[in-house]
Amino acid sequence: MINKPYLTMKHVIPEIIALVLAVLNLVFVIIFINVTHTDLLAEIQSEGYDSFGSLAALLVMAIIFILGTLTGIAANHFMPSGLYRLPFRVNPEKYNEVMYFVTLGTAVNLLEISMWVCFFSVIWALGVGPLQVPSVILLLVIAIPTSLIFTALAYRHNK
Repeated sequence: MINKPYLTMKHVIPEIIALVLAVLNLVFVIIFINVTHTDLLAEIQSEGYDSFGSLAALLVMAIIFILGTLTGIAANHFMPSGLYRLPFRVNPEKYNEVMYFVTLGTAVNLLEISMWVCFFSVIWALGVGPLQVPSVILLLVIAIPTSLIFTALAYRHNK
């Protein structure tokens, strides 16, 4: 593992919760597949008839989400810090303080996305269609400011 003294339990806790939520989403999908024995409505065609897809697609998406969450966690812990793109030049004397906020922002964003995926899966499985678009907007309203706030904190501690 790459030596990163700025990684703390404040990083590990959101990452663990994000991974648990990703696995919980997989469990939810498995339960949903076992309860639902019909095909999924995949899309409504322009000609007016519906197109149906396999329930296994949900399982594949849940597994890909777990792999994506693991990739985000691995990036925080194993990726060289120089690969993070920041809108400012990092002061070498304040490097650990700046990277603390950058990596913490990544961990919190992983947590937010995992929470949203679980919420969206429940909305989708219950067939509450009108809530799908607002839930996407809610994710953007929460995740984008979080990224900006942690970047601003990193910039402030860079001085």
